[in-house]
Amino acid sequence: MAAQAPPALPPPPPPRIPRLDASGRQMLAFWVLLAVTVGGSAAITYFGFETLSAVRAYVGGEGLWSKAQKDATYRLVRHARGADWLKPVAYVYGIVMAGNGLLHARSPRCS
Repeated sequence: MAAQAPPALPPPPPPRIPRLDASGRQMLAFWVLLAVTVGGSAAITYFGFETLSAVRAYVGGEGLWSKAQKDATYRLVRHARGADWLKPVAYVYGIVMAGNGLLHARSPRCS
């Protein structure tokens, strides 16, 4: 008589995914909500600081513009009165500084 092969074993059951009980789900929901709240707060703070920095840079630039404009006007008046007739370059330089290079950009040499 021939030897019989042993019967095939059934496949092992799939691993069980552990389920959370009610208190575990509540703790998970709490930590997720806390993480979302802290992350949202950090994002709002970051964008607030970026906005503050941009506004401060704008105000600083506006102050420089105003100062250069006043200096240019003062030099133009001095030039017009003849007190400083050898320095029209200072007036032009002030206008270029105040106009952010617009005088230079509009000159025919730059076209």
